[in-house]
Amino acid sequence: MREKVSIVATSPNVIENVENSGEFTISRETTTGDMTVFYTVSGSATSGADFVALSGSAVIPSGSSSISIIVNTIDDATSEALEAVVLSLTEDATYDYQVDASDTATVTIADDDILLYNYASSESTVKGIVSQNSYHQTQGDDNVVETIEERRDGKRRSRVTLMDHR
Repeated sequence: MREKVSIVATSPNVIENVENSGEFTISRETTTGDMTVFYTVSGSATSGADFVALSGSAVIPSGSSSISIIVNTIDDATSEALEAVVLSLTEDATYDYQVDASDTATVTIADDDILLYNYASSESTVKGIVSQNSYHQTQGDDNVVETIEERRDGKRRSRVTLMDHR
């Protein structure tokens, strides 16, 4: 019977341009001999643009039961939503292993660039920054500083409608 391998995201969240990396760990049942494990890369993040390209295989060395695959982000000046790097272990009858139930894992890349939005209120159009579903203090067209807030639970919202982003 072939040995089982599995994958998990041991560092599943990473922020672009911050000194941290995403990490996957591929594990096996024993530590005997070198084992090459193959995987595919998919998800909404683009290899070579959002993160450094991954090879598609990893060697678990003899004496070890696991190997880490590091996801290093690439900083860009584009404001983006969360992006996913998905690794899926591949299996073939000719491989020295079989894939366990845990065959896919995801690392999520958060952008470090700020999204700017335009809002319309009953008094003026304001420009602001959205972060974590709360609005920050902004300045309207008439140079009057307003504090606009919205809570995630939706119970409080002050005169603001999202129009577009730039």
